Amino acid sequence: QEERQRVEDLRGTPLSVGTLEEIIDDNHGIISTSVGPEYYVSLMSFVDKEALEPGSSVLLHNKVLSVVGLLSDEVDPLVSVMKVEKAPLESYQDIGGLESQIQEIKESVELPLTHPELYEEIGIK
Repeated sequence: QEERQRVEDLRGTPLSVGTLEEIIDDNHGIISTSVGPEYYVSLMSFVDKEALEPGSSVLLHNKVLSVVGLLSDEVDPLVSVMKVEKAPLESYQDIGGLESQIQEIKESVELPLTHPELYEEIGIK
């Protein structure tokens, strides 16, 4: 029980997501993250090394950048964070006093999606 608690403490937040680029040996690998260069890191003993392969999404401990877990390939965690489960019920009429910001959102987000031809005419794809 005590060892399990230590493992959970080590696995505990903060975590980040990386991609395993190369397995060096049983305890080390090369990972890349979305914020910059590749790193030589330790693969913690409790990580299922049989399931690790280059291209796998892995959980990294932020302080030491050790691999502390393996993410399933079914869902990209970076995409799932941005996914909207259900459409919001609020409308622009529910937001008061932000007319200029609402107009900017409409022009920069909604209009390119609803009328892409307007942007293609001026050379924006």
